[in-house]
Amino acid sequence: MVLQHFSHRHPLVFIEERSNESEKVHCSGCGEMVSGPTFSCVDCGFHLHKQCAEAPCELIHPFHRSHSFSLLQRHPYKQGRCLCDFCDQTCETFVYHCSCGLDLHIKCALFSYNIAEKGIEEFQHIAHVDPLISTENRPEKLKNAQCFACWKPLLDSVYFSPDCGFYLHVTCVALPAEINHFLHPQHPLVLQFNSQRLSCHICQKPQRRGLVYSCSSPCNFVLHIGCAIPTKLNQLYYHRKHPLTLQLVDEPLPCHICQKTEDTDTVCSLCSICKFVLHVRCASLSPVIEDKLHHEHHFSLLPREVSLICDACAQPYFYHAIDSIETDEAMELSFEKVAATSIKHFSHDHNLTLCEEIVGDKQCDGCLLSILASCYYCSQCDFFLHKSCAELPMKKHIWSHFHQRLLRLTSGYIFRCQFCYSETSGFAYTCDECNGRYCLGCALLPDIHRCEGHEHPLPFFRKFEGSCNACGDSITAAFRCKSCNFNLDGICLRLPLIA
Repeated sequence: MVLQHFSHRHPLVFIEERSNESEKVHCSGCGEMVSGPTFSCVDCGFHLHKQCAEAPCELIHPFHRSHSFSLLQRHPYKQGRCLCDFCDQTCETFVYHCSCGLDLHIKCALFSYNIAEKGIEEFQHIAHVDPLISTENRPEKLKNAQCFACWKPLLDSVYFSPDCGFYLHVTCVALPAEINHFLHPQHPLVLQFNSQRLSCHICQKPQRRGLVYSCSSPCNFVLHIGCAIPTKLNQLYYHRKHPLTLQLVDEPLPCHICQKTEDTDTVCSLCSICKFVLHVRCASLSPVIEDKLHHEHHFSLLPREVSLICDACAQPYFYHAIDSIETDEAMELSFEKVAATSIKHFSHDHNLTLCEEIVGDKQCDGCLLSILASCYYCSQCDFFLHKSCAELPMKKHIWSHFHQRLLRLTSGYIFRCQFCYSETSGFAYTCDECNGRYCLGCALLPDIHRCEGHEHPLPFFRKFEGSCNACGDSITAAFRCKSCNFNLDGICLRLPLIA
């Protein structure tokens, strides 16, 4: 049997079984090691798995009903790399490309197509792994893995053995293709790739990869899998009297965990009898956490005004969502100590010496502010760092950034900060996934700030229309006190008390 494939100039001959299995060759379609039946051009060393060779040049995918995919030998982008919108890995061989910017590895496209068509039947031969039972010899890669459908941690629930080549929860594969939801009664919601990168209507967070429930009509309505079909709340822990239901809250009620009051018509978990409210994001918090970076003991979530409290020393502690796996990385320092008062910093070629005195009219090369306290300096060139800037961690979690992984401390670039939009230089915390950079002033801002000019704490609101109380400029996000209608933009919030 001979096949003339669009990706190769010579006819390809069908080979049922390769005679020399010791010779390692790769499929030019999916990039994986060739095994089983193939179509090959022996003279050129060109091989395609039978499945890759017979893949349709145009694919109408059940998870992407609005357009069809075209099979390309290479992604069409002239610059930059192409990431698969199913597995989030680089596309270096055949890719199914859609005009809307959606890209899938050939293997991911065909595999997800089979899931959409056959559902759980496609996985009958694949073993299930229960993370609560199977805990031994778990590789680090698996601990960090996320389900390709919902993009939640793979170890959150029972998953299919990674031997199948994909990370998938059993429940995600068994999801219904179409649901009706009370938040969008006008149309059914269909399980689709999130090609428009829309934020979920419930949690208000975006999801770049994987599957979501979206309205097939032009409503721009999207729900994450976990929000559309939420897992059962630990409601006995939070509220013992009555069940909690996910619904729109039409009155300003404070969340019993974070004590914040959202705008009306916000989706929350509610007991309508007791007026007991939990934000969706708060209800998903783990009842017990361990954060070695900040405290030696475990923390338990308790139904009190204090969000988290230490069981051992009873000290209050406010939790921010950093992956416990990342805590060791976050302890990595940006310098090495070479003497009692001398360090070797990653950002400079020479050793830096500690100076406890104010050095005069000098500027820190890290944060670009004047040096009015102890600093490190270079005796060979005009380089200065605040002691606090020199001792920053090499990696840090930035609460305002989309990718919730640790960002890396970098230097030597002129960049535009993704938070305050100022063009600056100096140190930046940089995301390895999207190359987004944050100046030190914004990277070190907490999401709930206390300002000398106002008596109440100022939490950050991503969506706000109004003006800054300091400079008077119109702003679309603010650190604000809702009860006092006191609002500050990020730049004014960071202004020094003395200038």
